[in-house]
Amino acid sequence: MLVEVVLNLMIMKKIKIMIIKIKMIKIKAKMNIMMKIKKKMKMKMKMKMKMKKTKVQNKKFKDLKYKYSGIVPLLFNLIGKEIPIDAEPIVNYSFNILILSIIALVSFINLIGYYTSIYLINKYNIDNRFPKYKKIINYYEKTNIYFIYFEIILCLLALISLIILSLMVLGIFTIF
Repeated sequence: MLVEVVLNLMIMKKIKIMIIKIKMIKIKAKMNIMMKIKKKMKMKMKMKMKMKKTKVQNKKFKDLKYKYSGIVPLLFNLIGKEIPIDAEPIVNYSFNILILSIIALVSFINLIGYYTSIYLINKYNIDNRFPKYKKIINYYEKTNIYFIYFEIILCLLALISLIILSLMVLGIFTIF
């Protein structure tokens, strides 16, 4: 009988330990769920804050009266011509084409300067004076110089005509 009581006590103790372990597992599961909920709530709060900041920034940009940036609109203001904000789409289109054409023209003028420098290097025999750069100079001598000149003239004519047509559509340049 004493043995039965001791066995019952041991079984009861094991049952209590198992119950405590089960409760601990449940508590850990609840804690994990609570942590996940807290993380999600923090993320939602961060997203709301970002959305508020974005709305404020968008509102600031909507309040701006300027539609273009750069030096070209400044030059037009110095001339006395101004592109209105509520202009027709064709005017905005031609203004953007004008800006792109001017950029392309400046880039192309740089290309002409580059090839002119190659011509001057050949004219004054720089490759003999500086043998260190002979390989680079020989590489560029192999290009067909007449083809390059023809291409330069053709593209300059196209870009200049684009700029003149854009200026005519904007009303800044008139022939008559």
